Amino acid sequence: MLQLNRKEIIFLISLFPAVCFVPLYGENQLPADIAILEKGPAGIEGIELLGPNTIPGFMGIYRFDDQSLTVVYTEYSLPVSGKWKKTKCSGYIIYRIPQDAFTAWYYSDKKGYSLFFEFPFGFRYSCEFIKGFIDKFNIFLGFVKYKTDIPFPAIVQLKL
Repeated sequence: MLQLNRKEIIFLISLFPAVCFVPLYGENQLPADIAILEKGPAGIEGIELLGPNTIPGFMGIYRFDDQSLTVVYTEYSLPVSGKWKKTKCSGYIIYRIPQDAFTAWYYSDKKGYSLFFEFPFGFRYSCEFIKGFIDKFNIFLGFVKYKTDIPFPAIVQLKL
């Protein structure tokens, strides 16, 4: 018989609403406040936002209202550039990275990892997505056994 510890049981229970929720909607009919992981997380070598580098990480692409949102994770805490603008976002300190073609944000967690977020220029729900992603990511991170198991949530709910 399969034996599960308490963490594994809680993790499985947390997945239950997502598994039950997704089939209720057609392929092009998503609720207005849901972003779905379309691709990833896939391993990458180098974080494009930072110019030439070989920083290892993982990238995932989400779909929200026919827009692509990109998240990049690295297990390293990186220094903040003086050109990045510090701001608060739903209780999290994030940094705006200057870009011309899209909006980019940087978040460094006290646990030592970093996240980069790329949104289409003019995307109105950056804070809502960032908060929803980080909140779920931190919960799922507690269940990871191996460094290569990056817990990008399959669904990110934006509190609109």
